[in-house]
Amino acid sequence: MSEFSDRSVLVLGTGIETAHAMRLAKDFGKVFHFTPYNNQKPKIKDFAPGFGLPGIIKTEKTVMGGITFENPIKLWDYIPKADLIYITDVGFGDIARAVKRYHPDKRVFGPDMGDLLEEDRYFFRYMQSHAMKLPTQNTKRLFGTDSLRSLLKKKKDVWVKLNQFRGDRETFKPVNDQKTDNTIAKIEQKIGPFKAITPIIVEDEIKNGIVEYGFDLFFNGKTFIKPYLWGIERSAPYLGTVTDKMPTALDKLMNALQPVLTKMNYRGAVSSEMILVSRNKGFFLDCSSRFAMPLSVIYTEAILNYSEVIWKVAGGEDVEIQWIAPYVGCLPLAAEEARTDWVQIYYDKKYSKFIKTYSTCSVEGSLHAVPGEPYIINLIAWGSSPNQVVNRLKGLMDKVDADSIEKDSTNLEKIMGDFKKLKEIGIDF
Repeated sequence: MSEFSDRSVLVLGTGIETAHAMRLAKDFGKVFHFTPYNNQKPKIKDFAPGFGLPGIIKTEKTVMGGITFENPIKLWDYIPKADLIYITDVGFGDIARAVKRYHPDKRVFGPDMGDLLEEDRYFFRYMQSHAMKLPTQNTKRLFGTDSLRSLLKKKKDVWVKLNQFRGDRETFKPVNDQKTDNTIAKIEQKIGPFKAITPIIVEDEIKNGIVEYGFDLFFNGKTFIKPYLWGIERSAPYLGTVTDKMPTALDKLMNALQPVLTKMNYRGAVSSEMILVSRNKGFFLDCSSRFAMPLSVIYTEAILNYSEVIWKVAGGEDVEIQWIAPYVGCLPLAAEEARTDWVQIYYDKKYSKFIKTYSTCSVEGSLHAVPGEPYIINLIAWGSSPNQVVNRLKGLMDKVDADSIEKDSTNLEKIMGDFKKLKEIGIDF
């Protein structure tokens, strides 16, 4: 019996956290899972993540007049029934604050006000420069796509971001005039009349970058939980190492970020991305005020006391992470069809410790990826050396199959090359 077997969890997310919900279900008595679906025209794909997976409760049954009705659970009906509210993504900070106000007996895992660090990119740069006093790339805020076009005629070595509305367009780098015009035209098509007023962030490209790396941590409202994890992610594959002492530039970032997270009542997972320009100096790129996906799926097996960590971080308590090995990694596999279609996934359940699905459901015994995300499977591994982790990940590739699935380990080799660059400047991995 787990020490949490008499407690319950309400998992609130966007659907990509199904592996985390399944992990909690191994220890907690009940795991309710809510993904926002209830708008004017509900869609099955918004409700589906987690449905039919072991230990996850997505629906409730009621009986009236001898007839049984089964409906999706409602968020605010189930908050009172849970001991822990487990928020895995950004966008729910207001809900976290409301729970803390009206249900102060509940533990809440999530970023709270920390949502702003990821959602409002200009606010984040302001905090980086003024509150954290960290090296900050030159950043301009524009309003409207005409202003963007004018600036890009004069300046090319920049990165462009939509402030707050990354769903309409992710960060892009202008390559040539024709391609840039096409990209802006696509943005205009999506945002319609807002093209004249939408805030756009333009940042100078960071020159002489050695490598991009970052940390993936837990913050309990006061401090970061040890042992730490830092590593390199390339597109989606990731290799990380466990340590009690961060490389200097990441350590500076942690020290600067800690008081900010404390003021924001942050109790949850947090990740960073940084471009290193020298052994001790880097430029903070982005803050992920949530579980970094898909790499955080590693936690479900590599953190032996996973449920204890989540419970105590949510309660603002100290806890020591029990890592399974000094090196961990993941290799996500994508299927382009999954962006728009349901994709069935096949693998022998004896490999379920190392094969984690991303946003999935199970219907009549068949496992399906829910439309929306290309990454549908995450292979995870750990070991005593980076090479051992890489070899184990490669060995898992033929253990799983799905329509249109892409199996490519090229970026793992590139990560190994990045660690060689770090070693050349005195940073051991």
